[in-house]
Amino acid sequence: MSSSGERMSAHARTGLPGAARYFTSWRISLRLAFRDIAMNKGRAALVVLLVGLPVFVIAAAGTFAVTKDVSPKEALSRTMGTGQALIEPARQNTNFVQQPDGFNIWNTQVRGIAPLQKLPGAKAVGDFSASGAQQVTGGRLWPTSEGRVRVHIGNRHVDAAVLGIDGRQHVYAGMAQLVSGHWPTSSNQVLVSTAGEASGIPTRGTLSIDDGAGSVRRVVIVGTAVTPNAEDLVTMPDSAVDWATPTGWILQRSTPVTWPEVKQLNSFDLLVESRAVVDSPAEADSDPLVDVPVGSQVPLTVWVLFGTSLVLVIALLSGPAFAASGNRNRRALGLLASNGATRSQLRRYLLAQALVLGALSAFVSLVLGAAAGVAAAEIWQRVDPRTVFGPVDIRWFWGALLFFVAVVASLVAAFIPAMIASRLNLIQVLRGQVSTPRVHPGWPLIGLVLVILGGVSITYGLRTEVRSRTVTSEFSVVGGAAGLFSGALMTAPWVLLQLGRIAGYLPLATRLAVRDLARQRGRGVATIGAIMATVGVMTTLMIGFASYESVGRHNYHALVPMGTAVVTADGASVASALPAIREVLPKADVVTFRVQGQPIANTIVRAGAPEQVRLFAAYTSGCSDTQALATNVSGPTSRCSPTLSSQAPLVSASLADLKAQFDLTATDVAALRRGDVLMAAPSRVRTLRVVAGTGLLNRGTGALTHVQPTSVSTVPVVATHVVGVWGLPSAGGEDGSGPVVPIGLVADTTAARLPGGVSPVSYLIHNSGGVSRHDQRVIDQKLNDGLTLYVERGYHSDATWIFLLIGATFGLLVLVATLTATALSQAESRSDSATLASIGASAFTRRRIAAANAAVVGLTGAVFGLVIGAVPGIAVAHPLAQIYGAVPSQSVVTIPWSTLGTVVVGVPLLAGLLAALVTRGRPPMTRRLT
Repeated sequence: MSSSGERMSAHARTGLPGAARYFTSWRISLRLAFRDIAMNKGRAALVVLLVGLPVFVIAAAGTFAVTKDVSPKEALSRTMGTGQALIEPARQNTNFVQQPDGFNIWNTQVRGIAPLQKLPGAKAVGDFSASGAQQVTGGRLWPTSEGRVRVHIGNRHVDAAVLGIDGRQHVYAGMAQLVSGHWPTSSNQVLVSTAGEASGIPTRGTLSIDDGAGSVRRVVIVGTAVTPNAEDLVTMPDSAVDWATPTGWILQRSTPVTWPEVKQLNSFDLLVESRAVVDSPAEADSDPLVDVPVGSQVPLTVWVLFGTSLVLVIALLSGPAFAASGNRNRRALGLLASNGATRSQLRRYLLAQALVLGALSAFVSLVLGAAAGVAAAEIWQRVDPRTVFGPVDIRWFWGALLFFVAVVASLVAAFIPAMIASRLNLIQVLRGQVSTPRVHPGWPLIGLVLVILGGVSITYGLRTEVRSRTVTSEFSVVGGAAGLFSGALMTAPWVLLQLGRIAGYLPLATRLAVRDLARQRGRGVATIGAIMATVGVMTTLMIGFASYESVGRHNYHALVPMGTAVVTADGASVASALPAIREVLPKADVVTFRVQGQPIANTIVRAGAPEQVRLFAAYTSGCSDTQALATNVSGPTSRCSPTLSSQAPLVSASLADLKAQFDLTATDVAALRRGDVLMAAPSRVRTLRVVAGTGLLNRGTGALTHVQPTSVSTVPVVATHVVGVWGLPSAGGEDGSGPVVPIGLVADTTAARLPGGVSPVSYLIHNSGGVSRHDQRVIDQKLNDGLTLYVERGYHSDATWIFLLIGATFGLLVLVATLTATALSQAESRSDSATLASIGASAFTRRRIAAANAAVVGLTGAVFGLVIGAVPGIAVAHPLAQIYGAVPSQSVVTIPWSTLGTVVVGVPLLAGLLAALVTRGRPPMTRRLT
C-alpha cells in the first residue's frame, strides 16, 4: 500500500488500458468544454467571433467569386442549349489544332495532321456550307447568331448585344428564358431582356436598329426575356440581316462529339465546342499537339505566399481568445491539479475547448459566409442585370478544407496557452497570485534570426519563380512566411518587457496599460500576434498592388494631349460624327486626320462570291508591288519592311495640325513642306514606294486573288524618332486603349498627289477646358455604330477602390481582434477594476485605462505587422510588376504610406475610443458584510 505522499500511476488509479484511458480523458475534457461554454455564453460568443471572422470573410468572398465566374461547363447550356456541340467556321488558311473548349486556335500549320479539305458541296476550301457541315457531322444543325447593334431611342443611342435563336425549339433551351409575350418568328421581331431594360431599352412598341452598315431597321418588341449571358435583344437568326446572320450552328444528335471527331472536323475548317470534351477534357488535355501553357500571369509562388499568410491569419487571430481562456481557467486548472490531474489532462482541458469552439465557429462562419456570398451575388444581379453571373456555386471541398484549417488553427493557437497552463504553480494559483514568466535571453536572438532567414527565403522563392519554375520555390515561400511570423512572435515578449521598463515616462492611463501588457505577456503576445498577422498580410497586399499600379502608371503614354477627344472610325463613316460633335461642342476646334487609301470595311464576314476591292500599300524594300498590296489582308510580312496599310497607316493632315499632334521639330516640318514622308525608319531608307490597286476578296474565306497594281508613286523619306510618340486610338477598342501608331506622316497637300486617295480616319477635338464626362456621354450616345469616342484623361485604374476594400476588410479584422481581446482582458481584470474603484478612481479614469489598453495593444501589433509585412511586400513587388512590363533593373517598389498609416494608427485609436465608450462606469465590487 502506497504512502500518502506517493503519486499513483494513472493506470493504478483508473484500472484502464492506455488507449481507453486516453479516449476517456478526451471524452471528459470535451464534456467539461461543452459545460464551460454553456455557462459562459458571452465569452464563447467573443471567441467564436474572433476565430470565425476571417473564415466568414474568406467563405463569403470565395462563394461570390466562384458564383460570378462562369466555367466552361456552366456555359454549355448558354452557348449550345441542349445540343451536342456548337460549330463555327474557323476561317483559317491552313490546318490547325483548336483549344479543347472550342474558343481559340492553339497552333496553325501543324505537322502530322491532314491539310484542310472542302466541305461537301463547297466550291473551295474554307467555304462554309450548313448542309455540308450537316453531312460531315451526321446530325441536324440549328443556326444561332451573335451580333451588336445600336438602338436609336429618341436623341440617344444604346449599344446592344443581339442573340439570334428560335426559342420555340427545345434545342435552344437554356440560352434564353421567355418572361412575357412570345418568341420572335422573324428578324423583324425582338425580345428585350432584363439586361436591355437596364440599359434603357423600352419593353414595348418598336425599335430603330442601326446595323452599322448605314441602314436603319424597324423591329417590333414582342415580349421580354432573361438571357444568362446578358444579351440585350433576342431575335430569330436571319442570313439576310447583317446583325442576325448566323455565326454558329448547334449540332443536335444522339451521340457525343469526341475529341478525335473534333480534330476531324477541324480539317474541314470548323471550330467545334463539344459538350463531351468540355465535360471530360482528359483526352484533349493529353493530346501532344495541345501544348500551350494556360493559367494566371501571377506567379504561383505569389498565390502560395498569400494562401500561407491567410492560414497564419486564421491561426494567430485565434490566439488571444485561447490565451485569455487559459488565464480565466487558472483556478479551475488548479483545482483539477489538486485532485490529481496530470499535465496532459490539464492540456486536454484547454485543447478540448479550442476543438469545440474552433469547430463551432468554423461551421457557423462557413454557413453564414456562403449564404452572404450567394446573397451578394443575387443582389448584384438584381441591381445590375448586365453583369454575367453563373449559377450558385458552393465548393464543398474547399469549404471542408477551410473548416479543417480553422479547427487545426484553433488547436495550434491554443497549444501554447495549454502548455503554459499545464505548468502552473499550484500554490500561486490557489492563492490567486499571477507570476510573470521570465523572458529567456536567447529567444529574441533566435526570433531575429528566423525573421531574417524568413525574409531571405521568401525573396529567394519569388525571384526563383520569375527566373525558372522550381518546386523548391513554393516550399521556400511557405517556410519563409512561417519563419517570418514565428520569429516576430519570439521577439515580442522582449519588446513588451522593454516597453514596460520605459512606461514610467508615460501618462497614468497609458503607463498602467503598458505595464499590464508587459506583466501579462502571454496574453499580450497572443493579441499582438493576431494584429501583426492581419496588418502584415494587408501590408504585403498593398505594397504589391501599389507597385504593380505604379509600373502601369509609369509606362502609360497619353495617346493625345490631356483633355482632347478623338472620334475614330473606318472610312467615310467618320463623317457622320461631325454633326453630333458640333451640336454638343459648338465652339470646339475639330481637326480631321486622314489615311492614305481606302480601308477594307470591317463588316460581318459572310460566304459569297468574290468581290472587287480597292487596295493600298506603301513599302520601302524587300517585295514587289503585288506582294505589298496583298498585305491588306494577310498582314505585314518580314519581306515587305515596313509596309504601310490600314493597320499601320500613312497619316496626313495640315502642317499645323501634324506639328501640334506629333510634336514635330522645325526640321520635320520643313521636310513635310517639301513633300517628304516622315517615318520611324532606319537612316539608310531613302524612298517610300506607294502603290494602289485592286483585287478580288472572298469574304467567306478571306482569300485575296487577282491582285493588280494600278498606280505607283515614289516619295522621299526622312527618318525621325517623333513618329509613334503620339497615336490615334483604334476604332476596335471600346475605350480607345489600342492606339493606331502611324508609321509615316505626310502633309495633306502631298497626300492629295499620291495613289489611292485619302479617307478620313479620325476627328481630333480641342475644346476650351477639355471635354467633360457629361459631354462625352452625350456625344457617345449620338454616334453611329462603329464609331469610337475617346477622351484622354490620363492613366486610369481602380486602385483607389481596391485600396479601400483591402484597408476596410483588414482594418475591420484588426478592430475586431483588438476589441475582442480587450473585452476578454477586461473580463479577466475585474478585480483590478474593483481595486481602482475602491481607492477612488473615477469612471473617467477607468475608461481612459481601457482605451489606453486597446490602443497600446493595437498600435504595438500594427507596427509589428507593418515591419513584418513590408518584407514580403517588397519581395512580391518585382514579380507582380514584371507582369506590367517592368524590367528587372527598374525600381518598382511603391509603399502606400497614407493608406497603411490610416490602418496602423487610425484603427487602434478607434479601438481605444470604442473601448472607452463600452467600459462599465460601475465595476462589480464585493462588499464587506461587516
